[in-house]
Amino acid sequence: MTIARNLTLAALLSALAMMLLIGTTDTAEAATIVVDTIADENNTNGSCSLREALLAADTDAAVDSCAGGSGGDTITVPAGLYTLTLGVQLAITSDVAIVGNGADTTIIEAASSSGSATARVLVI
Repeated sequence: MTIARNLTLAALLSALAMMLLIGTTDTAEAATIVVDTIADENNTNGSCSLREALLAADTDAAVDSCAGGSGGDTITVPAGLYTLTLGVQLAITSDVAIVGNGADTTIIEAASSSGSATARVLVI
């Protein structure tokens, strides 16, 4: 009788532990972060650059006016010429989709003149 009761108690505790684990699973929905400047910047001037959007997605926290990321995020990049001027490549360290307005209208370049780039555009 004691063995059966101990097995039943163990089964109940196991089921409770599983329910607690399932209940604490991260269910955050992905964020959409919208770039609103072509400037290559990382500051607090009230805009959301591509660099700042990637940082917000990677850290799941708001950066300047960029919304904080949340899991696998989407960064929306409007049409424009995005030239990296800070001399540092853009780092992607989380699950993120970068969605532009087409390859011919949303352009990300490492430098403004051919052959003068000092860094890659992206490091993944």
